Amino acid sequence: MSLNKHHITDTKDRLPISQKVAYGLGGIVPIALANIVFMLIGIIGNIGLGISLLMLNLVMMVPESGMLLLIL
Repeated sequence: MSLNKHHITDTKDRLPISQKVAYGLGGIVPIALANIVFMLIGIIGNIGLGISLLMLNLVMMVPESGMLLLIL
């Protein structure tokens, strides 16, 4: 196989730019929701319920460590 030969995708197999943009924007939702949940836990737990920030941070660390164990 030649190193200079570049694969060219057939025009019928190409995705329109609108589908590429929609696919890319779909990744924003889970990231934004996870960040919102963790920010609200800190605000509601500390100010609203009076739980210490240390305890809240330890509780929020549990899902993160579980994901780390799955990766290892």
